[in-house]
Amino acid sequence: MSYCRFENTAKAMRECLYAIHDDDLYDFSTHELIYFRKFFEMAQEILDKEEVKERILEWYSENAE
Repeated sequence: MSYCRFENTAKAMRECLYAIHDDDLYDFSTHELIYFRKFFEMAQEILDKEEVKERILEWYSENAE
């Protein structure tokens, strides 16, 4: 559902960040470890999209009702 995609994802990412902050990372299954790595790969990909984020936020700032 695109209307809550980023809201739900941000909440899930926050849970992951809490686990990282709390050092709750040492009982992963092999499957979970794969997605732990992917989490960081996607985080880097997001950081690489800074220009896109700024452009979108600027557009909404200029076009807000």
